[in-house]
Amino acid sequence: MRNPLYTSGNKKDISNYIPISVLISCSIIFEKAVQSRLLEHLHINNILCREEYGFMTKLTTENATYKLINEILNAWNNKLRVGDIFCDLEKAFAGVNHKLISKLETYGMTCR
Repeated sequence: MRNPLYTSGNKKDISNYIPISVLISCSIIFEKAVQSRLLEHLHINNILCREEYGFMTKLTTENATYKLINEILNAWNNKLRVGDIFCDLEKAFAGVNHKLISKLETYGMTCR
């Protein structure tokens, strides 16, 4: 285990650091294999919606930005009101425990 990595904010606040571990090559290869199979399962079973740009192949934040701007412009052209809410998700998943195994089972993936 290496020293925690500072993210932002007060350097004396421990919540502004994330742990960093040094993974061996086998772990990295295993992680890529699991990720590939997981994304394939999600795609085949149509679990992810089309707006999940961060997880879909060949879709980027530029695609998401284009879609957002296009939707806003279409609404304005049709004389509709447009509102927005922006959330800072910088640390949203850094320390959240979501009971991963039960979530995976909900989507039809079993851990054996």
